[in-house]
Amino acid sequence: MRTVGIVAVLMLLLSASASACDCVVTPSVDVAYTQAATVVSAEAVSVSREPGYVNEGAFRTRVEVERVEWEIKDIWKGSFTKGQHFETRTNVTCCMCGRSVPVGALLLLYLNNSNSVSTCGRTSELSNASADIPVLTQLASGT
Repeated sequence: MRTVGIVAVLMLLLSASASACDCVVTPSVDVAYTQAATVVSAEAVSVSREPGYVNEGAFRTRVEVERVEWEIKDIWKGSFTKGQHFETRTNVTCCMCGRSVPVGALLLLYLNNSNSVSTCGRTSELSNASADIPVLTQLASGT
């Protein structure tokens, strides 16, 4: 019986650590640019939340998904144009690395193909990303 208890505790600890957000070191601008499908500055024009689900092996976990409609302000990489609107869907449940965004937020977004906003990586408020802009401009121009 003691062995069963130890195994149960170990399984609980492993499952908790597997779902916890654990960001690696923030990449440099050039690495983040290369890894991203899209790099834009954008304003959050609407935000809503809805239930969602994540499958983790044999388990299905209910999560909260934040849908944000963005308006592109500037673009360095990707197929969007200035003024265009697009949507991100981000799991903002605790410990899943999703970044919640208020209406009106201006962010520099480094997005992968899943179009979710993460607390990991270089995505940040535009006011805190002034060092990224000249590097992004140079990378986008190919010089």
